[in-house]
Amino acid sequence: MALIYCTNCGKQVSSLAEKCPHCGYVFQQNVPQSKTVSNSILNAMKNKKLWIFAGAAVAVLLIILLISGKSGEKYFQMAKEATDDNLRIEYLTKAVKKGHAEAMFNLAYIKLNANPSPEEMSEAFELMHKSAKGGYAPAQGTYGILLINGTYGLEKNVSDGFKWLEMSAANGCGEFQKLLGLAYYSGELGVPRDIEKANYWLSKAAEQNVEGAKAALHVINGLGPDGRPMYQNYGLNTLAATLRGDISNLGSIASEEALYGTMGSFGY
Repeated sequence: MALIYCTNCGKQVSSLAEKCPHCGYVFQQNVPQSKTVSNSILNAMKNKKLWIFAGAAVAVLLIILLISGKSGEKYFQMAKEATDDNLRIEYLTKAVKKGHAEAMFNLAYIKLNANPSPEEMSEAFELMHKSAKGGYAPAQGTYGILLINGTYGLEKNVSDGFKWLEMSAANGCGEFQKLLGLAYYSGELGVPRDIEKANYWLSKAAEQNVEGAKAALHVINGLGPDGRPMYQNYGLNTLAATLRGDISNLGSIASEEALYGTMGSFGY
C-alpha cells in the first residue's frame, strides 16, 4: 500500500482509500464499480420521480385552467342571454372571477355607463386593464385611447396608450385598425405622419368592412367612390369631407359619449 496526497486537503492517505479520512473527499477511482452503478441507478430513479411529479403537477394545472376557462365562457354566455340587468351583472362577475377577458370588458362598460363613484370607476379601469392584458382586442384599443387622452382622470400616457392601440389593431380589431390608419394619415395621437402605414391599417379595416375605411383609402389615394382614379373632383370632395370629420374626431375620441359608443359596439 502506498501513500498519496488528497487532492482536496493535501494530506497523506492510503492509495486504496475510497475517501480521505481527514476531509471526507471521495476518490472515485477507488469506489467499487457496483457502488457507482448503484448510485447512478438511485440518482436516475430520483430524477425520474421528480420528472413524473413535475409532469403530474403541470397536467393538473392544465386541467384546472381548462375547467376554469370553460366555466368562464359558460357564465359569459349566460350573461349574454340574460334579460335582467342584475342577473347579467351577476353572471359577468362570475365569468370575470374565472378570468374571462371579454366578460371583464363588458363589466367595465356597464360600470362606466352607470354614473360610477370614484371607487367604481377605479374598479372599471382595473377590469379594462386586465381584459386588455388578457388579450381581448377591443379592450386593448379602448384602454389605449383612455391612456392617450387621460380620460376619466387617468394619468395621460400617449406612448403606452399608442402601444395598446397598435396591439389591438395587430390582434384584428377593425375599429381600431381604422383609427390607427387615420392617426398615421393625419399625424394625430402623437405619431408622425406615415402614408404607408395609414394605407396598411385602413386596408386591414376595409377588409373587415369597417364603416368609412374604404372611403378613407379612396381619399388618401385620390380615388373615387367606385375605387377608380379620379380625373375630376366630382365625388371626391364628399369623401374628403367625411375623412376630415373622422380625423377631427380623433382628438376627442375618448370623451365620455364617444367612449360609450365605441365600447357599446363591442359589448351588449
